[in-house]
Amino acid sequence: MAQEIKLALKPLRKKKKMTQKELAERMNVSFQTISKWENGRVMPDISYLPALAEIFEVELEVLLGLKSMEVDTLQHYDEEDYWKNRLECTKNWKMLFYNEDYLEFLVKKVWRIEKPVKILDCACGYGYLGMQLLPLLPEGSSYTGIDICEAYLEEGKRLFSDLPYPADFIQGDIREYNIEETYDVVISQIFLSYLDNPQKVLKKMKQALKPGGMLIAIDNNYALMEEDCFLADERGELQKDVPDWKKIWQYSLEKGEMDWRTGTKLPFLLRQIGLKKVDARISDRVFIYDGTDPLHSKKEIEKYRNIVSNYDWVKQGYMYYMKRGCTSQEAEQFVHYQDRFEEVLQSSSVFAVKACCLHIVWGYSE
Repeated sequence: MAQEIKLALKPLRKKKKMTQKELAERMNVSFQTISKWENGRVMPDISYLPALAEIFEVELEVLLGLKSMEVDTLQHYDEEDYWKNRLECTKNWKMLFYNEDYLEFLVKKVWRIEKPVKILDCACGYGYLGMQLLPLLPEGSSYTGIDICEAYLEEGKRLFSDLPYPADFIQGDIREYNIEETYDVVISQIFLSYLDNPQKVLKKMKQALKPGGMLIAIDNNYALMEEDCFLADERGELQKDVPDWKKIWQYSLEKGEMDWRTGTKLPFLLRQIGLKKVDARISDRVFIYDGTDPLHSKKEIEKYRNIVSNYDWVKQGYMYYMKRGCTSQEAEQFVHYQDRFEEVLQSSSVFAVKACCLHIVWGYSE
């Protein structure tokens, strides 16, 4: 069956930061004509195609949506510039992680931490794990966080200044930082999946452990995260009429941007670095919001909207998909779905269910 032609005109124009009017003037047509070309109502005459390809500096196959766009960069999640303006979104994410009693269950019933411990939190952000764990740990426990982002560390220092727990924050890249002390517990959360060589960091985390110390690694499997999401409004359930996300994630993995299966792989990774008694749990929080229930705070859905609006695929739109190997048709389907997703979140009758399904994995040094 012949592939349907759908011009990649809109993402190419947006990449050039060009308006429909500006393109129309370059092509000597009306901006209404450009609009019709972009939404597929009318195909341009074949004589226009070479000029369009020249304006956008692409091959005809790219313009026709038969070949993915080539771009020079992917996301660099391991750099400070990516995170420094995402503090609010990072804080909002935490409402999807754990119920209030779950970490207490892990500390007291599963890990059975009964003596004061010294904790090192790698890529600590603003110290969220420290704030959650220290009240549950034996008196005398202490917390040290290391992170590359100064803005997060400053927020951590501010928050801990009002708390009665010993805490220290260090600005540095854990991949290169020389850890001179040893710790009872070394932990990381949603960090290893962003690294092209997580084993290097895990080995460094292990080296920072005291004999018999515990390494805890917490991370996602993005396929589980995507599947464990339900959204509906008065019109019914939002249907996921989109191409398979695995194509996007696999491309990111091959390019060294992110490993989407890290959470599930963690037990194997911990075994590879020689840890013993490796075990795992899944985070327990399920976010449920019913827009018709007066007991549900609108602030909760606003936080969730903030999370969604900060997704890279939402902020970048077409570009995100095109630079990960999608055709213009596939990118159009993704963007249409995410637009519908955001529309439903704005509905007064929105019903949302979301779980992060974090893998919490730990093992012990000898």
